[in-house]
Amino acid sequence: MSKHVGSDTQSALHSAIRLNVALLVLLGAASLLAPAWFLRGFSIVDAPFAVLGVVRVYAVLALALASLLWTAREWLGSPAGRSGVRGLAIAYGVGTAILFLQQWSVWYGRSGLALMLSCLALCVSFTLALRPLRGSPAGVA
Repeated sequence: MSKHVGSDTQSALHSAIRLNVALLVLLGAASLLAPAWFLRGFSIVDAPFAVLGVVRVYAVLALALASLLWTAREWLGSPAGRSGVRGLAIAYGVGTAILFLQQWSVWYGRSGLALMLSCLALCVSFTLALRPLRGSPAGVA
C-alpha cells in the first residue's frame, strides 16, 4: 500500500479490498456458472432464459470490477484514493439497506441474506479503513 497511509489503515484497507474482491469473484462465478441456482436463493424460481442472460452479463461485470479493484488497490491506499474508499463504503451501505428491505418482504431467500451480510461487512470494513485518517491534518489525508 501507499507510504502516505498508516499501517493500521493499510491493513484495514487491504483486508476490505481482499474481502470485496473475494465477494465479487464468488458472485461472478456463481452467477455465471449457475444463474438459476443463484436466483433460487432470492426466491426466483423458473426464471426466463432472458433473465438468466442478464444475470450472466452482470456476473461478467462483477468479475471485471473485481479485477479493476485489485489493480487499483495501491491508488485506493493513497490520499487521492480516499474518495474512492468513501464511495465504496457508501455504495455497500446503500446495498445493505436495499437488500435488507428486500429480505424483509421475503425472508426465506438464502442468497439475498448472504449478500446483505456481505455488503454490511464491506461497508463496515471500508468505513473502518477511513477511520485512522479522520484526525490527520487537512493536506495529509
